[in-house]
Amino acid sequence: MRRLIPFLPALIVGLAAAAVFTGWGAKRSMAVVETPMLHLSLEPGRHLDFELALQVLRLPPRLLACPTLFLHLLDADGRIVRHFDHRISDWPDPAEVPGGRAVDRTTLVLSVLDEPLPPGTYQLAAGLWEPETDLRLRLHREGMDTARRLPIAELEITPATDAVPKPTLSGDWTAPEPADSVHGRSRRGWTRPATLEIPDHPTPLEWRLVLDLPSWATPQGELEIACTGETLQLLERWQEIRFRLPAGQPCRLRFPPIDSSSGETGALLYALSSREVSATASEERPAPACVRPL
Repeated sequence: MRRLIPFLPALIVGLAAAAVFTGWGAKRSMAVVETPMLHLSLEPGRHLDFELALQVLRLPPRLLACPTLFLHLLDADGRIVRHFDHRISDWPDPAEVPGGRAVDRTTLVLSVLDEPLPPGTYQLAAGLWEPETDLRLRLHREGMDTARRLPIAELEITPATDAVPKPTLSGDWTAPEPADSVHGRSRRGWTRPATLEIPDHPTPLEWRLVLDLPSWATPQGELEIACTGETLQLLERWQEIRFRLPAGQPCRLRFPPIDSSSGETGALLYALSSREVSATASEERPAPACVRPL
């Protein structure tokens, strides 16, 4: 019996590890949602930043993977009308699991290029997903059952107003998507030179562009931002651009031609939105720690 005792800890660890990767482990929650249920409000054409905090209970199946956070905006009938997928901003080091915290700096976007969603109350639900394996990971709140998609907020969409500036697109942009697309009608592609002009506004605005320049697409020049404002963020391969325009100042962005080896649309403008900021605001959003290269 004495010879068996030293092997018991290893046996227990082995059984626990095996369970994580079998059916029993799949039913366990990956993380606890710590952020209380939120009540948010957003006007079409605007964007809204907030943080979602998770306590990570176990390693994902890929161990070192940084999961994708998906956010589904659901109407009163439970249908997905918009979705916002992105690599989670701050995922704990594997050595910190269990118990490490993941804090995602999330942005909800109702693109100014979209047809506005009907005003009303919508539900925002979140989950973790591994694109490589197409696996949804379970979440829960204290006192609630685990689920692969968990409600995190009520979002009140207010009526659209004339306060949101309407930009002008010129050049070789592709047509918008169908109105019932979960991306909205905001996505535009370009291969040849294209221009985006943002009109002036009586108050300072922060603008946000979400872009996709695939790895197979090569820009034939630089993205030119002809603005008098301040560029806050330009992520690698143009994933996201944020800049602030002073009151009364317009802006023009010139997108270079794209050499696409696939012969299809070289790059995509996913969304364009703004929000009002104080004239003295200088906060910068930190670059996400878990961005997968495009």
